[in-house]
Amino acid sequence: MKIRATFCLTVLTALALASLAMANKLTMPPQSLGQIEGTLKFCSDVNPKAEAQYKEFGKMLVKEATEEELKKVRTSSEYKEAYDSITEQLGKVPKNKAAESCTAFLGK
Repeated sequence: MKIRATFCLTVLTALALASLAMANKLTMPPQSLGQIEGTLKFCSDVNPKAEAQYKEFGKMLVKEATEEELKKVRTSSEYKEAYDSITEQLGKVPKNKAAESCTAFLGK
């Protein structure tokens, strides 16, 4: 149950931060981007039919950021630690529950 709550909280955080990310260039801290991108990658893995939609969502989040900004953030220790941490946590979620949550994230 704790793992499912963590997963749901991560998805909700991603949605909340999406509006912030679209307002300016890259407005979220590296940790948040790492969590969001880790979650989107996880969802792409458990729901491969919707991989393009997860990738599009990720692109939308950072569309105003320059490649240089993204490279700097993605190579930071804060980003990497958050990405690895969320990947580890989500890896504990049963695949059927993960697929269900990832599908719900897309609004389907």
